[in-house]
Amino acid sequence: MLCQPENLIGGIPMTVLNSKSLACFIISLTWQNGNAQHTEHYFAPNVNMWRDIFPDTVSREILGQCKGHSCFFEFLPGDVLPPYDANKVYSLPLQNFSPPAGGAYAFPLFGRFYPQSFLTGVATIYPQSLLSMRVIEKSGSNTNFDFNHPMAGQAFAAEINISEIKSSSVERGGRCSDWLECALDNGPGMQTRWNNLPTNFNISDPLPRMVDGDDMQFYSKPRFVHHVDSLASSFISKEYKKVIEPDDKILDLMSSVHSHLPVRSDISVFGLGLNSEEMASNTALSSNIVHDLNANPKLPFADGEFNVVLCSLSVEYLIHPQKIIKEATRVLSPGGKIIFSFSNRWFPPKVTTLWTQLHEFERMGLILEFLLNIESFSDFATISYRNWPRPAEDKYSSTIPVSDPVYILKARKQSLNKQ
Repeated sequence: MLCQPENLIGGIPMTVLNSKSLACFIISLTWQNGNAQHTEHYFAPNVNMWRDIFPDTVSREILGQCKGHSCFFEFLPGDVLPPYDANKVYSLPLQNFSPPAGGAYAFPLFGRFYPQSFLTGVATIYPQSLLSMRVIEKSGSNTNFDFNHPMAGQAFAAEINISEIKSSSVERGGRCSDWLECALDNGPGMQTRWNNLPTNFNISDPLPRMVDGDDMQFYSKPRFVHHVDSLASSFISKEYKKVIEPDDKILDLMSSVHSHLPVRSDISVFGLGLNSEEMASNTALSSNIVHDLNANPKLPFADGEFNVVLCSLSVEYLIHPQKIIKEATRVLSPGGKIIFSFSNRWFPPKVTTLWTQLHEFERMGLILEFLLNIESFSDFATISYRNWPRPAEDKYSSTIPVSDPVYILKARKQSLNKQ
C-alpha cells in the first residue's frame, strides 16, 4: 500500500518519496553463476529523484513509498546493462599485451581481469583506461580479451530499500547517475569463473609476500587496533550471525582482539592466533592458542571438532591458503560452515604479493576458487557491502569519507551421505 503525504502512521507523520525528493537507498543485487550465489549490497546516497536514474519499473514502484519500504525486481540480461556483444571480444597476438614493467603481469592468465590499458595497438583504448577486460579462450596463436561488462548476459534480482528521505525541493542539479549501473560498477561479476571454467591465479606454494620474515616476531607485540571501521565490522557480524546456531563450536582462525562475533553463552569460540595478549582481550573467545599457520599449516584439532570455521580480515596473510582450507575442511563437522571476510586494508609487510595484484572482487574469486577445488564443499556464496558513509566518529572520517568495503565468502561442508 502506498503511503499518503502527511498521513499519520503510528501517530507519526510520514514523508513519502516523490519526484522532487532527495533520498538514500540500499540496493541489494543477487544472482547465480555456476555453483555460487552472489549478493552485492550497495549504498546509494543523496539520490536526486528529479535528475538521477532508475529503470521505469523501479521508479513507478518506489515513488509514493515511505522510508523503510523495500521493492523487489527481476532483471533479464540487457535490461540494465548492454547485452553481451561478441564484437567486444578482441583476438590479439601476445605482443599486444603490454603491462607496466616489473614482471608482476608478465603473461595474461585465463579467466583473470586486467585494465584495458594493458593492451596496445587497439584504437578504442586510451592508455589511462582503468576499465576491465577478461582473458578468455585462445584463438589460434592469439589471446581473446573480453571487453564486455563482467555482468553482461547475467540475469539478476534487485531489492531497493528506501533508507532515508531527506527532503523535497524544486532544486535542479545532481550527477544524473544511473544507480543500478553504479551498484554494478567496478567489481560485481569479477568474482565468478568464465564459462564455469577454473580461473588461473598462478598459485605457488608458498605464496610470496611483499616482505618475508618471522611472523611470530612481527606479531610479538600486541596491536589493539580495529582493522576496519565500526560499520564495516557490523556488516561482518551481521553475516556471521546468519550462520551461527545454538551450541555451535566455532574456530576463529588468525584471531586477535576482535572476532566480530556476538558474546553468547550458547556457543563456544576457540581462537587461534599469534598474540596471546590480543586474544586474552577478546571477550568472544572461550579459549585460545598461539599457533603460526604460515610456519605450520596443520591445525592442532581433531577431525570434525568444529561446526564453524571463521577467518576474519586475515586471509591475505596466508602463504599456504590451500593447505589451511583443506585442514579447515578436516576439522569441520559434516554440515559445518566455513566463512572468510576481508576488506581492502592490510599490513603491507605481511600481505601476499598476489593479493595486491588482484581487484577486490577478484580476491573473492581467488578464495572461491580454493573452495570450489574441494569436493566436500557446497552452498557457495559471495557477499559484498560497498559505498556506505564512514562513521563520523571514525578517526579517518575526515580523509576517507567511505566506509571500508566488506567482502565475504561462505560454503558448507556436505553431510557424509553426500560426499
